[in-house]
Amino acid sequence: MKLIKLILLGAMLVFSMAILAVPVLQNPLDKETLSNPDAEKTPLLTDSTMTGKVTTLYYPWNAIKILHKKGTPKISFTASPKGVMVTATVFLDVHRQQLRESLDDFKETHTDWQQVNLVPIHPEKGEYSFALRAASGKRHYFPNSTVDNTIPKNQVVVSLSLAGTEANGFVDALMKGAVMEIHYQYQFSALINAQNTHTQPVQVHSKIELNGYCDAFPRHFNYQLLKGGQFEQGCLPDMEVTNLSERLTHQQICEILPEFCKPAPTMASREKPEKSSDAEYCLMFPDDIKCQKPKMAKGGISSFYKDIETMKEICETDEPNSSKCVMWKKIETEFASCFFNPECHTFNISISEEKINGEEDINSEIDQQ
Repeated sequence: MKLIKLILLGAMLVFSMAILAVPVLQNPLDKETLSNPDAEKTPLLTDSTMTGKVTTLYYPWNAIKILHKKGTPKISFTASPKGVMVTATVFLDVHRQQLRESLDDFKETHTDWQQVNLVPIHPEKGEYSFALRAASGKRHYFPNSTVDNTIPKNQVVVSLSLAGTEANGFVDALMKGAVMEIHYQYQFSALINAQNTHTQPVQVHSKIELNGYCDAFPRHFNYQLLKGGQFEQGCLPDMEVTNLSERLTHQQICEILPEFCKPAPTMASREKPEKSSDAEYCLMFPDDIKCQKPKMAKGGISSFYKDIETMKEICETDEPNSSKCVMWKKIETEFASCFFNPECHTFNISISEEKINGEEDINSEIDQQ
C-alpha cells in the first residue's frame, strides 16, 4: 500500500511539473536582445500554459539604477595616476518605457486576449561588475569588481580598486573619451518554443553609464592628474559626459539647472513618493479611469513645445523686459517643475504688475499632461 502511494505521489509530482508555467521565447532574436547590454527593446516571453482569454507575460530585470539618498546618488569616484577607487550602491529595475512599448505591440497582435498578467523573470544566478567602454566601443571588464546577487531589489555596493599601471591606464582612457559602466548579467531558464520539453539557459545583460553623473554631481568625483597636486572635483579634462539614463528627481534638476528653481517652485511642498503598486497597476491596465491624465488644451503639449524656441528667441534678444517675457520666464520655470513631478497635472502662473506697455495683470493656467 505504501509503495502504491509513493508511485501515485511521484506521478502527481511529474504531472504538476509538466503543467507548470514556464517562460517561452517565441522569437529566436529575443535571446540575442536579452544578452545585449545596448539593446533598445525589452522582449516579452509568453507562458507555456497560455490558454483561454488570460495570458501571463514575463519581462526581464534589464535596468540598473543608482540608489538615491535625499536626492543624491550613492556614487563616489576618486582617481589619480597612482590609484583609482569607484563605488556605487545599485539595484535592479526595468526599462519601463521599453516594457510599455512591448506590451502595446503584444496587444496589437493579440486582440483576443482580454487580460494580461505581467510577471518579472527572476535571476537563477547573477553578478554585477565594472567595465570601461573605450571610445572605439570595445569594453574591458574588471573581474576583481564582481559581486554575486540574485535578489533584484537588493541594494548592492559595487566597487572597483586599481593601482599602479592599471590606475594610470584607467585615467588615461577616461581622458580619451572612455565611459565607466556597471554591468549586471543573470541567467534564467526558458523554453525556445512551446513544443519543447526541456528548458535552456538564457542570459540577460544590462548596464548603466556613470560618466553622466560628473556634471550633475561634481562633488562625488575627485581626480588628481599631477603627482603631489591637489585633488579637483568634477569630470576629468576631456572626459566624455553621457546622458543620465534615470529619471531625475526635482532636487537633482535644481542642482543641474538652478535657473529652474528660482523663484522656489511650489512643487516641492506637494511632491509625494511614487506608489509602485499604482504604477504597476496602470502598466497592466492603462485604460482604467484612474490611470488617465487630463489632456492639454489648445493643441496639446506638442504645440507648447513648438512655441518654446520662438519665445526664447524673442525674450533673449528683442524684448527681454516686456511683461510677456516676464510671464514666459515664469511659465518656463513652473512648466519644468511640473513636468518632472509625476503628481503634477496643472500649474498656475500669476503675475501682478502695474501696467507695462499698456498691458493688464496676467493670470494663466496650463494643464500639464
